[in-house]
Amino acid sequence: MKKNSKKENNNKKILLVEGADDKRFFTEFLPVAVTNINKRNAKNFIEELIQTPEDAGWKASGKSNLINMLEMKILQMISQYQVIGIIVDADEDPKQTFEDILKIFQDYKNRENEENANEYDKELAKKLNLPSKPNNFAKGEISIGIFVLPSFTEEGALETLCLQSIEESKDEKYNIQALDCKNQFIKCVEKTINVNKSEDKMIKDKHKKEVQLWLAFQSTLASQDKCRFASTPGFAAKEGYWDFNADCFKELKNFLTEGFSK
Repeated sequence: MKKNSKKENNNKKILLVEGADDKRFFTEFLPVAVTNINKRNAKNFIEELIQTPEDAGWKASGKSNLINMLEMKILQMISQYQVIGIIVDADEDPKQTFEDILKIFQDYKNRENEENANEYDKELAKKLNLPSKPNNFAKGEISIGIFVLPSFTEEGALETLCLQSIEESKDEKYNIQALDCKNQFIKCVEKTINVNKSEDKMIKDKHKKEVQLWLAFQSTLASQDKCRFASTPGFAAKEGYWDFNADCFKELKNFLTEGFSK
C-alpha cells in the first residue's frame, strides 16, 4: 500500500473528503462523473486519489478535522499536489463553509508578498491559484477547488443530494413510488410525538434521518438476490440505491470532471 501511495502521489492530484463513508460514496460516484478514469487502473487510482483526514495522517475524520488538518498541513499539501479538490457539507451555512476553507489557502497565498516569508514559501505562493467562487477549480500551476454539498445556495449535506436524486428520478428501479410512504411516515411521527420543528436540529440532521428511513424502505423493497441493508450514503452507493443520472448531480459531476479528467 505504501508503494502504491507514493506512486499515486506522483500523479499530483488529491480529492479530500470528510470521512470514510464519503470516501465510499465518491469511490462509486467518481467513475460515473469522470468517464475517462475507467481507462486507467481505476480502482487503485481512485483509492489513492480520494483521501480523508485520517488517510492524510490526521488524528480523526469529519469536517472540523478536515479544516484543522488543512491548517496544519497546508505546506505539505500544496508542495505535494498540483490539484487539490475539497468536498465538504454545507451544514447550516454554505457561504461560511466555503470561506473558512478558502481562508486557509488565502493566508498561505499572502506569503507571496510578505517580507519575512522565506523564498520557498514565496515561490509556492506564486503558483497557488484560488477559486473566485465555490464549486469550481482555479486554473494554474497549483489548482484549488472547493465544493460545498449539496450546493453553494443550499443548507444540508451529502444526504440532501442523495435524497434529491431519488425525488428527481424517473427510473422505477429506485422504488420512487415509495417516496409518499417516507413522507407520510415522517409526518405521522412528527404529529404523534409533537415535534417542534423550530427546535429541530439543522437541516443536515433531518436529511440524515430521512436517508436512514429511505434506505430501510429500499432494503425491504429490493429483490432478495440483490438486497443488503445499506446504512449510509456510501454503502447505499455501492448497492446502487442512488440515481447518479439525476440532474441534481450535474454540478458535482462538472466539478470532478474539471479537476480530475486529465
